[in-house]
Amino acid sequence: MENQTSRTRMQTVCLPLFGATICFVSMWFFDRATLFAVREMPEATKHVFMHLSYWTEPSKALTAMAMAVVLTALSSSVFGFPRPTLLKFLGLSLVSCVLVLCFVLLAKTSIGRARPLPSSAFDPFVFAPFSGSEAFESFPSAQAAIAAAICYCFMFRYPSYRPLAFALMVSVGLSRVVIERHWISDVVAGWLIGWLGAAVICAVVQNRYAKPKSHR
Repeated sequence: MENQTSRTRMQTVCLPLFGATICFVSMWFFDRATLFAVREMPEATKHVFMHLSYWTEPSKALTAMAMAVVLTALSSSVFGFPRPTLLKFLGLSLVSCVLVLCFVLLAKTSIGRARPLPSSAFDPFVFAPFSGSEAFESFPSAQAAIAAAICYCFMFRYPSYRPLAFALMVSVGLSRVVIERHWISDVVAGWLIGWLGAAVICAVVQNRYAKPKSHR
């Protein structure tokens, strides 16, 4: 338990600094290069990522999780099919995603980074804070943040399925770049915010419900 708490504290301190560095480097060296590489991809590949992006939009993801929580709880209480691990995973994911999304939306509005649009000459350093325009809500990526939060909660409850969860997180984030709705640095920032937010929520829940040790 102490090791888990120490690891979470280390993540809380190091991840923001590491994330800020990675995002800044990505803006300078990778954002435009990645965008131009994406524009050369086959249309069939883009079509697949477009569907993935559509079905993982925040409104759809949160609605699906809320419904899953209700159905799992009903199956346990009414039909006698207990699923405590699944219910805990869904609950953690839903709470983490809601809190992470609130933070991301606030950051989007206050930072006001332009999306990769031809009108801005694909310049990754165009900002208009508090513009109120959806065209200036690129940083960070909400879908990448939600995917990372779900990924962390999934690995927290089902450690043996880490590769699957990580692959889904990466795929969802990259889908936003492939359909040219986000820069790669937006996605990286979203991943880090979602991961850190879920890590904090899981640590709080774990510490809250941990059984106290008996002293004899």
